[in-house]
Amino acid sequence: MGVRYVLDTCALLSLGGMVDKALSSLTRQRLNQADALMVSPISLYEMGVKWKKGLLVLSPDPEFFWEQSIKVYDLSPVPIEAAVLAKAYNLPDIHRDPFDRIIIAQAMLLAVPVVTFDPVFAAYGIRTVC
Repeated sequence: MGVRYVLDTCALLSLGGMVDKALSSLTRQRLNQADALMVSPISLYEMGVKWKKGLLVLSPDPEFFWEQSIKVYDLSPVPIEAAVLAKAYNLPDIHRDPFDRIIIAQAMLLAVPVVTFDPVFAAYGIRTVC
């Protein structure tokens, strides 16, 4: 299998131009050359929670942004299975965000790097790029 990455929620939003923080040109180049870009459905849930609270502006809604992102960037959703949830709750309590813990667990089980701005991901021993 070739080079694969999983995007965390902030990286997905950055890729779609929905947040001020931009992915580096090197990261964008890596993503363009990757064999697979994956994304966790937990990101849709996280965006929905923030959208409902008024903390994130997505028009018309998070589900539309999600579906468009999947198509435009040729993203592959990664299923959230029981093994992922078990891995997530068994992780050391370094990161408190349950959404990120699920993405971290998926990346660990898939043995792929995570595209993220969050430096705490690396504390779990996974490779990160931003």
